[in-house]
Amino acid sequence: MLRCRRWAANTFGRTITIARSSESRLSSLKDASWNDLERRQRHAVSARLGSINGTRELSTRPFLLQKPTPIPDCAIASLQAIRAFLSGKRPLDGPALHAAYHASKPHHLHHLTRSEFSNLIALFGTLSACSDSSCVERMSPFTLSETQRAVLGSVSPKQFGRDWWEFVIELGADQSSLGRRTADPDRYWLMRAHLAQGWTVHRNYRGDDDQESGSVEVHVSRDRYEPKLPTGSTHLVHAHAHYAALAQNHLDESVHYAYLRGLLDVHPFLPSVRVHLAYAFTQLVSNLRFCFEPRLMRLFWDTLHALALDFTTSERQTLLDALQRRLSFSLSHKHVSRTRRLIHLDSHHDEDPVLALRCAILDISTSDEPWVRGEAGRMIVHNEWSLLVAVAGRPVNALAPLAPRRINVLLALRDLGHELGSLERLWDDWMIVLGAEVGQADKVDTAKIDRLILLKFLKAAAIQRSIRVLSGAERLLMVQPNLSLEQDGVQAAEKVKSPTNSLSVVLGAAWACTGTTNLTVLFVRMRTAGFKVEDGRFPNPYMAKLVDLLINFREPNTAWLIAQQCQSQLPVDLVERLARACLDTGLVPPAVSLLSDIRLSSDFKFSIALSCLRQCSRRRIILDRWNALEICETLGPQLGHVPIGLRHAAIWMSLNAGLVRLAGLMGLSWNLSRRMQRKLASRLFRVKLCAVAFGVMSNSQMTSTSRFISGRVGSPSGSSRFACNKMDATRRGNIILSRAGKSRRKRLGKRAQMRATLAALARLLRRRGSSTHGHNDTVHGPTRRIDARLSFTPDAVTLNIVCRALARCTSVLPSSRLRAVFDRLSCVGLCGRSGNHFGTSEADGQDKVIIALAELVQTSDARASFVRHTRPLLKIFLRGFLARGDEEAARVVMGLLEEEDRAWRSGHAER
Repeated sequence: MLRCRRWAANTFGRTITIARSSESRLSSLKDASWNDLERRQRHAVSARLGSINGTRELSTRPFLLQKPTPIPDCAIASLQAIRAFLSGKRPLDGPALHAAYHASKPHHLHHLTRSEFSNLIALFGTLSACSDSSCVERMSPFTLSETQRAVLGSVSPKQFGRDWWEFVIELGADQSSLGRRTADPDRYWLMRAHLAQGWTVHRNYRGDDDQESGSVEVHVSRDRYEPKLPTGSTHLVHAHAHYAALAQNHLDESVHYAYLRGLLDVHPFLPSVRVHLAYAFTQLVSNLRFCFEPRLMRLFWDTLHALALDFTTSERQTLLDALQRRLSFSLSHKHVSRTRRLIHLDSHHDEDPVLALRCAILDISTSDEPWVRGEAGRMIVHNEWSLLVAVAGRPVNALAPLAPRRINVLLALRDLGHELGSLERLWDDWMIVLGAEVGQADKVDTAKIDRLILLKFLKAAAIQRSIRVLSGAERLLMVQPNLSLEQDGVQAAEKVKSPTNSLSVVLGAAWACTGTTNLTVLFVRMRTAGFKVEDGRFPNPYMAKLVDLLINFREPNTAWLIAQQCQSQLPVDLVERLARACLDTGLVPPAVSLLSDIRLSSDFKFSIALSCLRQCSRRRIILDRWNALEICETLGPQLGHVPIGLRHAAIWMSLNAGLVRLAGLMGLSWNLSRRMQRKLASRLFRVKLCAVAFGVMSNSQMTSTSRFISGRVGSPSGSSRFACNKMDATRRGNIILSRAGKSRRKRLGKRAQMRATLAALARLLRRRGSSTHGHNDTVHGPTRRIDARLSFTPDAVTLNIVCRALARCTSVLPSSRLRAVFDRLSCVGLCGRSGNHFGTSEADGQDKVIIALAELVQTSDARASFVRHTRPLLKIFLRGFLARGDEEAARVVMGLLEEEDRAWRSGHAER
């Protein structure tokens, strides 16, 4: 500044006085304004030229004729605040830095250096692009320097994710207006800012018709000109200009990734983005030494998948020509690929053949597989655009007429639906490909890719339950044992990280999904496929991988059936996953059965029990006795922690399962509603748990209930509430008899159903004999009398139930004996018209079954109605004769049924 003052004094003489007060203020700043110095030099030269030409007048510039205007103190303070933020002396605060910049903009903006502008653009761009501090660490050194990272380290997490893109564009415009050159990192952030603003504009103004114009219109007002905001197309043009300048100077992957990602986001709102994307694609592929890193490669194919069908014919041909040049350069001996180490960083490269094909298309030297190299070269040389689009992930119908190839099978497997016929047609195409290669002399080794295709077929067959594909896979493994690697063995399942990468595990899971859940049968299947199993049993790691894969296939029921046979061999975390999977699909009984594992923690058991209760309450599921008992035992130690909304569900679950005492004990521990107390107390009174019943009720309810019972039991009208008459006893006995042949735990055969029905009938008759008919037993208790249940008396419905059990059992009761039963009942009049319809002799009536039914008929009233008793009984015998193949007897019964039906209808019409 001292040299500046001396130079001004020597140039202009004593006519100009420089204000020292302002200079003293400026001397405290870190950087001088060289732009102001250059401007003064230009004016000095013009003044000298005027004196040489004979003009004694000085320049008419006002700042040369008068003292400069003093700079306000607020502007100096704001500039100092900006530099304090940028140097890290103060923690970075976005709103405060934004306010300081706008405060210094009218007076002091030209004092900011180019590096300070770059820091401002980078800091506000990072605050807009990053959602947290971890994103800052992942950014490349090209976009963010170490100094800027240090400044961003003091930012609070709340400041990330705020939209500062408009301010970044303003910073770039101010920098250009001052004549500063825009650095490449600044171009990167300005490119991202314009892309983000273009997306924002079209998101907010999607319906405007003038958004595609690409020009800035000016609205003429009476007082001033008011320009409209830039449109999305304008932002897109600016972003493309910045990208074009960056692409010439830098090959950094983050630049291309950000540009393509931004264009892909704007594409739904602005179709003209396709032109810029085609340009970027062509530039990237045409640069023969450009390295496609995994992230950029995935974005390349995702963009091609989204826009492949929108490209014009010329754009497609340009891209294919660029790929051909890249292919020829990659096959040259001078080329050494640098993308090999980058692409192989992807862990799924060896498991996904389509990903390997994508890598080979962009750089064929990255692939070590001859098949992949051949398919990629054939696709590029023959300009197969449809296959290129299919590899990108977009299904194309043009693949159908092509000859069967592995690439067609792979792409069709990826886009396979849920139709079983499509899977089997693909299997036939693959068999055609394998059969055509049998007689070839120069056959390429394709065992690895065939193994991957077989794995995909097995997964699809497991989901769609295709037995044909599974049987074909077994035969293929027997014919071509080279498809099975060392890691595919049953004993090597422990070394495999993912269960989907083992042929033996996937094949076992596929057979289990089709219904082969017995481990013995599954063992035979695996031996047939060529897998060796030692000691005649599956090892524990193999069973763990098998159950894990079934859970991944969303087959928790099948996984539970397998786990039941080896639950103690499975890890604890896998059992917990299986229980959660069963609950997620609504399989409550399997989830409850897993609670018996003593290795599970009490907290996990408690959470599973609560989830089961919640589903039982919402879906009204009735559990059997053992499952309900398991849940009650799990809830026992932590009854106080059961939510209030699930306590009633626990009570109802116990009552429905017959665990009345446990329900009463839970009612003693909880404060139930008055209605629930009455319901629970009534059930407890029925099973004679009177002390527990009075403990469940509150004091007011206990007093009113005692008064109610003592006052109503003795009266004739009230005794009917607590006594069970003869009709109720018979009806309940018939219900028990009809349910005797059914079991929830296992499916009974016809003979077992008949035996269970006859055994239940014998129990009911024995109880009838031991009871006292017509006498009320007294149950002593505090101020109450409860009548005992009366005896069971068989009726015509009982006969129908027993005859149905006999008619179903074809092995025990042949047609001749069933005819004798029908004649015996017809003589009594229970089968319509009386008579010996089949002419059975008296010797046939000496059968034990006939004698037992005769005694049962004699004890019953034998008063049967046609609708409720006779017609159902005739239909039972009709089905019994048809099941035994006795068509003659069936015709007799059918004629009798039609005759009785006509008689009943005519009598009903007369009434």
